[in-house]
Amino acid sequence: MSDSELTVSGMNEPPSRYDITVTVERNGGTLPSPADFAVIAERAASSRNASVVSAHTAEQIISVVTVETSDRLAAAAVALAVVSEALGRPAVSPILKRTVLADLVRWLEQLPFPCAKLPTSSA
Repeated sequence: MSDSELTVSGMNEPPSRYDITVTVERNGGTLPSPADFAVIAERAASSRNASVVSAHTAEQIISVVTVETSDRLAAAAVALAVVSEALGRPAVSPILKRTVLADLVRWLEQLPFPCAKLPTSSA
């Protein structure tokens, strides 16, 4: 059996470029200054082979994180990590964690090869 017969279909495709928009609302809290946010966000994006552009208003920060990766879910994870690091906050809230995990389970269930069944929670 040759090595090429052991690959999974689609794994040889080059990564795609994704632009993920992340909006952070003030919600009564404080947001970092635009200059501080830009420096930290750029450093966080650079460490993840991504780039970031942000716009600030009185009530929110709108960031567009550009990343080359294998799929949209991975790009969203990178974008959330970049913005959360710039904010100095945990990357994933409990509600978002459940949503991302649910998307990941759905994606795994659609793979063209058998996977182990993932446990589901009642949360």
